[in-house]
Amino acid sequence: MTTLAEISRVAIVDDQPESRKSYGYTVENADFKPVSETGPLGSLDEYFKKRDIRTVADAALCDFQLSARAYANFTGAELVARWYQRAFPAVLCTRYEKAQIERIRPFRRWIPVLIKPDDLNDETLKSGLDQCIRELQGNFIPSRRPWRTQVHFLHQDSEQPETFIAEVPGWELQEVLRIRLGDLPPQVSVLVEENFRCHARANLGAQTAEDLYLCDWQDR
Repeated sequence: MTTLAEISRVAIVDDQPESRKSYGYTVENADFKPVSETGPLGSLDEYFKKRDIRTVADAALCDFQLSARAYANFTGAELVARWYQRAFPAVLCTRYEKAQIERIRPFRRWIPVLIKPDDLNDETLKSGLDQCIRELQGNFIPSRRPWRTQVHFLHQDSEQPETFIAEVPGWELQEVLRIRLGDLPPQVSVLVEENFRCHARANLGAQTAEDLYLCDWQDR
């Protein structure tokens, strides 16, 4: 796939049937054919073993929370990231709060577009899929381009076990982040302590904490 014009079918992944139906109207308004993934989808590995999404769709629109009604044993962030790594364009659509963003951030490098349901319409869907396609071709918008940067772990989070408060000094906004040790590579997580510094890649042009990602961690 090289252009938005080559998309004709959009898969809809959501654990709520009424939401899949509602998103289907948006997909149709964008002149695409909606393809509802009815589930259950099982684990992420099971889903990819039994379902070649390219046989039924050219792109996807996916919710974040997928656990209701035993629909899936993974999140939409994990699914969209896996699709991205297989060069399949998808948009993640969810009503996110800070706690959800912390769960999404480990996968955000492979999630080019995150849209709130209230902002989803035919135009934002098409522009989001277009951005995905361009990024898969290596054409990053400035706010998504990865740069090597330092990450400074300040101290352990007093409210969340196995979580540290950290900052990214090279990021213009310099907001503090919560980073879970389980989201780090083992060779990095075992070294993390108060005032620990290491390097990763981040999109330093991100304008909000919701858009910032961290990946390719290095232990020094």
